Amino acid sequence: MKKFIHTLLFSSLLGAGFTAQAEKITLVVPYPPGGAADQLARVVAQELTEEKGHQVLVENRSGAGAQVAMHQLQRAKKDDDIVLILADHSVFTINQELYENLNYDVKEDIKPVTLVAEAPIFLLTRSDGPYSEIEAFLEAADSESLKYGVPGIGTGTHLTGEMLNQVVDGKLTVVPYNGAAPALVDLVGGQLDFMFDVLSGSAGFVEDEQLNILAAAGTERSALQPEIPTLEELGIDGVDFQIWWGIGAQSKLKDELVAQLQADIAEVLDNQKIIDNFTKSGIIIKTTTAEEMEALIDEEIETVNPLVNSLGLSIK
Repeated sequence: MKKFIHTLLFSSLLGAGFTAQAEKITLVVPYPPGGAADQLARVVAQELTEEKGHQVLVENRSGAGAQVAMHQLQRAKKDDDIVLILADHSVFTINQELYENLNYDVKEDIKPVTLVAEAPIFLLTRSDGPYSEIEAFLEAADSESLKYGVPGIGTGTHLTGEMLNQVVDGKLTVVPYNGAAPALVDLVGGQLDFMFDVLSGSAGFVEDEQLNILAAAGTERSALQPEIPTLEELGIDGVDFQIWWGIGAQSKLKDELVAQLQADIAEVLDNQKIIDNFTKSGIIIKTTTAEEMEALIDEEIETVNPLVNSLGLSIK
């Protein structure tokens, strides 16, 4: 009965400009299956379908810095489609400055709906290496050319490293990899001196005592590792970054429908089993209003764009 009443309320929001078919929602993920965004999308889709009566289909459209997925969003017509995109923060912020010929404008083509999750970034070193303690690392970072691995140029962990690099006057050397996994292997093997990473990739190495967590990026300690100090606490200001995932809609979608979708997503993700499952993977479920997500996007763009420009980062 509750689901039936909700469906009637949702349909009433469609108004003259929307048909009953608009309850069929396409949730596009701009990455291959299996990653964090895909896992989050499938949970959101399942819960919205089972708990709210929507018909949500997840489609993986990877490639070209999310431009393939964004093309589907741009083609959506407000009177017969609801198309959403679930992506990490780079699609909403970094890509705008990183890609030379991006086929979308984040402010024009994506209407923020809600955050769904975030993952704090941690500073990692080898447990049996010379920088296994934070004091030794900070002393070396200020005087030596330490090497750090990144899963790709322009990624969140790369930019976190560059924020630290600015504090130590450019002595650090970035080593790009195709993904975080091979970089972590080289960190354990001694080919790298440190990394910034999220726990979803590095937790196994930490549990096996191959890697140490020295500090958290950001201004607040993470609930995942509350005993770990932030770099700011250790006297390193200006290294404030984390990975997050959010949902956006096609720009023509009515505000009242966006608000209803946001409320539905927030409600279905307020589920302790879902929260606990993702916490084990180093991901914190977190929803926001559309306005809060838009403010976060604006704030990150203001931070990221000058940094990407100063580094001369560019992808054609």
